Amino acid sequence: MSANKTTKKSRKINKIIYKDIYYNSDNNIIHGIYYGREPTNTKKSGLIIYARGGNNHPIHKNSMNLNKNDFYKTWLYHLVKNHNYIVLGCDFRGSYGSTGEDDIAGNDINDIINLYHFAMDNYGSNINKNTVYLYGESMGVYKSLIVASQKDYFSGLILLSGVYNLESMRTFRPYLYKHWQKDYKLTSDDIKQRDSKIIISKIIKNIPKIIIFHGNEDTKASITEMLNFTNLLLKNKFTNFDCHILHNGNHALIGHDYDIYYNITRYFEI
Repeated sequence: MSANKTTKKSRKINKIIYKDIYYNSDNNIIHGIYYGREPTNTKKSGLIIYARGGNNHPIHKNSMNLNKNDFYKTWLYHLVKNHNYIVLGCDFRGSYGSTGEDDIAGNDINDIINLYHFAMDNYGSNINKNTVYLYGESMGVYKSLIVASQKDYFSGLILLSGVYNLESMRTFRPYLYKHWQKDYKLTSDDIKQRDSKIIISKIIKNIPKIIIFHGNEDTKASITEMLNFTNLLLKNKFTNFDCHILHNGNHALIGHDYDIYYNITRYFEI
């Protein structure tokens, strides 16, 4: 499959298209997903760059080809259908559809950055540059915060069920921490070095608005670390964020689609 070329395979859901895309990131070809209507010159589209959660295990690789439910969430569907948004999902290097190896928030951060450039190169003339958002979920939140520490491309961050600190997983999810060490050959110093890439002062400088959602029954991402993140925002005198702790919310935030949709559209004035 050549880079920067969409496959012929696609399907329409109420005139909304779901199709594979491929783009260049460093020396790798990265698989992604396009979800939305085809852009037109008559009405500019908003853009959401989606950084999915999870990792691409070196043996048991993960891929959005196997988890299309990411794009059939009610809140995301209504942003696409009712507000003319395009969602471009990043599968990260090391997935079944991509070359390279997952780097646990190392060089794979470039896969998110280069997906933004792919969007601008291919759809930029049809995109409203004032409505471009970075949406991270679970481990994708962590990666999105590193991107936001480096780039000022986005009008806002949408953060769901986020991982905010890798070192905290030593006690919160010790199995996952050991998995990173064993399968990815990461030392404790490697993990701490990745944590240092999230720089609050630069995020505040680069991102005008942040909206956060976290379930109070999340067993995969620590709500304590999310609250630590919001406290750091406040300590740095950044108050332009909106935080929602969702009652009975699990990691997938099942049953909270309306809350998410309503608050995103209200807060970003979509």
